Amino acid sequence: MIINSERTVDGLAPVLFRLPVGSLLIYPLLVAVPNSPPLISLPFSYNMSSTLLQYIVIRRDLSTVLNWPLGAIVAQGCHAATAALHTFREHANTLAYLNQLDRMHKVVLGVSDSQDLQQLASRLSENRIDHYLWIEQPENVCTCLATRPYPKAEIQSYFKGLKLL
Repeated sequence: MIINSERTVDGLAPVLFRLPVGSLLIYPLLVAVPNSPPLISLPFSYNMSSTLLQYIVIRRDLSTVLNWPLGAIVAQGCHAATAALHTFREHANTLAYLNQLDRMHKVVLGVSDSQDLQQLASRLSENRIDHYLWIEQPENVCTCLATRPYPKAEIQSYFKGLKLL
């Protein structure tokens, strides 16, 4: 049992129970914690079937054709992921995702080139899937995109056919 005194609602803190083999439940059990700061948002349930995850999609040609170093490519994914989390910071799923720092799930996939990335971004926009298309400056080159956190079942179909990077 873990009591998180930094995450409180009106001086009450959630008690977190860890269960074996990949399951984690947060019960709406609160304990008093005096003089505690208020909580913005707190999810009270978590299970593996509704795992929140963030997709990051990076252009493969950055390394194969444009010869970008690995560190620069990793930085692009970090930029897109951070920008998506910041842009959608007030969404309930983003708040829940950020509230579980040691349980964050990301899937990093690759597309062939800029055209494929822009087509994916258009498809996501058409289907109202929140995402951030990162455009590296000063080159003005789209390098990757990241979604805000979504339940896996809601979003995985948009990324079928893409391979892990």
